[in-house]
Amino acid sequence: MNCKPGDKCEIINALDAKQAKAIKGRIVVVTHLHAAPEFQEMKCWAYEGKKFKWFDGTHQSQAAIPDAWLRPIRPGDLEDETPAVRELEAV
Repeated sequence: MNCKPGDKCEIINALDAKQAKAIKGRIVVVTHLHAAPEFQEMKCWAYEGKKFKWFDGTHQSQAAIPDAWLRPIRPGDLEDETPAVRELEAV
């Protein structure tokens, strides 16, 4: 699993283009594992976030989403990935 309870996550995937337009890139906080009938074979999380228009036209701030569709945002993950340039010292 990618996430753990309390993680702030970015939604990175969706079922189709219409759903992707509605939810991809949104930031949510996962709260607990959730059995979602529409995603029977996937581990899902209940989440909370800013209210937004869901792909079915409803406005929601809470729902369930598959773990595989989320990328956790953790403080250690935000470090600069650019390698440091070091000068060699002459011995």
